[in-house]
Amino acid sequence: MLSTRLDLARQALQRHYGFSALRDGQMRAIREILAERDSLIVLPTGGGKSMCYQLPALVLPGLTIVVSPLIALMDDQVQALRRRDIAAASLHSGQEPNEEPQTWLGIESGRLRLLYLSPERLLLARTLDRLQAHRIALLAIDEAHCVCEWGYDFRPSYLRLALARRRLRPRVTVALTATATPATRLDIIRVLELHNPHVVVSGFDRPNLNFAVQRADHMRDRLVRVRSLVRLVAPAPAIVYAGTRSGVESVAYYLRRGETGVDCYHAGRPPAERARVQEKFMGGDLRILVATNAFGMGVDKPDVRLVVHLAPPGSIEDYYQEAGRASRDGAPGKCIVLAGAGDRHLHERFLKRSYPPPDQVGAFWRRLVVGSDSSGSVTLEPPEARGPVDTCLTARDVALLDVLIRHNIVEATPVPAAMWKVRLLVPRSEALRIAERSSPAARMLIVSLAGSRAHADRAPVTRLDAISSLLDGDQLQTAVAELQSSRILHCVPPGTRVRLLMEATSAAALPIDWPMRRKREAIERSKLDAIQDYVNTRRCRRWFLLRYFGQHNTRTECGDCDNCTQSGPGAHGRLVVFLRTALRRARHGARVRP
Repeated sequence: MLSTRLDLARQALQRHYGFSALRDGQMRAIREILAERDSLIVLPTGGGKSMCYQLPALVLPGLTIVVSPLIALMDDQVQALRRRDIAAASLHSGQEPNEEPQTWLGIESGRLRLLYLSPERLLLARTLDRLQAHRIALLAIDEAHCVCEWGYDFRPSYLRLALARRRLRPRVTVALTATATPATRLDIIRVLELHNPHVVVSGFDRPNLNFAVQRADHMRDRLVRVRSLVRLVAPAPAIVYAGTRSGVESVAYYLRRGETGVDCYHAGRPPAERARVQEKFMGGDLRILVATNAFGMGVDKPDVRLVVHLAPPGSIEDYYQEAGRASRDGAPGKCIVLAGAGDRHLHERFLKRSYPPPDQVGAFWRRLVVGSDSSGSVTLEPPEARGPVDTCLTARDVALLDVLIRHNIVEATPVPAAMWKVRLLVPRSEALRIAERSSPAARMLIVSLAGSRAHADRAPVTRLDAISSLLDGDQLQTAVAELQSSRILHCVPPGTRVRLLMEATSAAALPIDWPMRRKREAIERSKLDAIQDYVNTRRCRRWFLLRYFGQHNTRTECGDCDNCTQSGPGAHGRLVVFLRTALRRARHGARVRP
């Protein structure tokens, strides 16, 4: 049976993908999956993980369910499969109303081969009930490192996927990730309850990537370095990662003054705006994208030649995942971190804010209880809204709220865009002139806000609910973002609606595992130590990265990173590499040329 399935897989590979052979890691993984053996697959970014479940899905009888953490990633995969004439669909909240019934019809008819869902959607009782009635050939869990509670991208819903697996009873389960240390691999196997899994760990090495660290203590120095680097690889695409939204905006603003094709991406922009920016970058209309780590998961753009980090990220896992987006086509690419003396302080501040002490969490909980209405809900507004002190949401409160959300003590939803408050910053006549060259949604917003003004004085703060019947939520957010970036409109930051999921009780009775939180904080601090060691190491950077991920049988000098060449600041320059090579040859009797 296995040989027949392998033959069918080769035929499907040629027919749908146009390839005659697979990479070694892919072939080993697919062979075990077709033999219906649970598998854990660790392939580097760009290593072709998706092929490891897509090809078996075309051979194994039944439906393949793919768990994926991001809607954008699901949609990209589904569109790519449909272009290859493979029946695939997804279920998520961002779809048109008629799409879900069509998807279920495809499942019930047996026509659909792959179904993509988020873990939260899969775990809904109604989803599991309907899927349970069908034959599930394969359950593929992408980005499986999200199960690790002290990992770099923990997602609580991943912890419950073993429950879904027991309900659906797939013939085979496969977990996939690009960056997993040996400890994380063990966690994935344990949490997902994989039975005697076959573990495929392909080499983490990306020989075509050049790794380097450049010293720059001041922001001005870093901006100058970034501009120099993006010009160095012109006209090839480049990604610049910054740790904060304000940092992203600052770098994008600076680069726009001398470069073309620059835009930015972060979670503070409306979803429609983020989708537009990503589409332009993928399509080649943007050359330089400045982003937070909100951008990149599942992005498969092969010709990015430069990935710059404005400062070291919080972990080696984060860095290798983001740097791995360079040159996925195998051509040479540069991965550069800009580092200075004060970089660690920013991450220390993030850590301190992310792990507030129990007394602060308890005090915040009491505030929510006191401020809630009869339905157990309270709206928290940012300080700029000038609301009552008890209902303001400060930067510290955001972290406290996150603790309660993660432990299912409260749930939070953004206040609808129709409830936002805005104010025009320019006279009516100028606003109407600007409307003529704005997008349709922004034009409608300007005309609506300026229409009632008979003079040039600044308008009062106005709620957007009067316009909500003309524009939907995404259109409103996109229009507001466009006008804010042009300094035409001021928007009072929207609030957050919080609903309490527990009866009012003492803070001490909150179901929070404080010892586990302390353990997670210690592990995150150790990851921060590791990235600082990478920045400061005087040894080969490639060797350092591969050792971190458990790949020990590797050369101690790559001869390519900054520390292995004369251009690097480290002591391991090209001379050291030459001397070690010469000594090795001398031991074998080879003559060394002077």
